[in-house]
Amino acid sequence: MSERHNTIDIPSAYWITETTYRCNVCAVAFKWNWAEGGEVVKFVNADGKVERWLPTYGANGYLELLESLVPGFSREQEITHAVSNNFREAFTAVQNESGVSPVYSVDDRSPVCPVCGARDLDEISREVKVSPPVTWLNLE
Repeated sequence: MSERHNTIDIPSAYWITETTYRCNVCAVAFKWNWAEGGEVVKFVNADGKVERWLPTYGANGYLELLESLVPGFSREQEITHAVSNNFREAFTAVQNESGVSPVYSVDDRSPVCPVCGARDLDEISREVKVSPPVTWLNLE
């Protein structure tokens, strides 16, 4: 069973991995979250510092958005690099047209230090969280 939040259906269970890294360049420790299990998709603003989450399935979920914004895409298809790029462009355009700020996109980046931008990182810890509180992407 799912819960409604604004115009999206929140899954009854979803998994987010929280990994703590230490930067080998500037020595700062930071947390990096990503979706596990495919129930939710992580979105971030342009600098990657603000994250929002969107269910994969259901009303106004990621797959429904893909179908509405990428011509010819069907949820039975594989999400290729080209489909992802088309979605990113279309979703950014819709947000810009509606005056949304900040503009969000799917986070497909690998972890980077939020202080110096380095990718030379050591993993300190990793924890998979079940249905943790998150900020959902507002689609209204």
